Amino acid sequence: VTEDPNIYTQEEIQDMLDMIHDGNLSTQIGGTPGAVSRGRSGGLKPIVKAYGIVGFIRFLDCYYLTLITKRAKVGSIGGNGIYTIKNTETVP
Repeated sequence: VTEDPNIYTQEEIQDMLDMIHDGNLSTQIGGTPGAVSRGRSGGLKPIVKAYGIVGFIRFLDCYYLTLITKRAKVGSIGGNGIYTIKNTETVP
């Protein structure tokens, strides 16, 4: 695992996510003999809304990502919000 040194704009991030989504789509062909129906599956699918990453942990053969899923504002410094973590979720 390496860190990407580039700084991306919001548009570049969306383009990259779209490219990953399109590259992971699969075409399914099925139906009755002589007829072909096409459906798309796969791609990127949101699994959780998160405000930040707590970290990664490895159990046996898999890494798990711990995300901040609920927060509460407790103050501000110089106009920047300070938040406390109210809930987290760990996903493989």
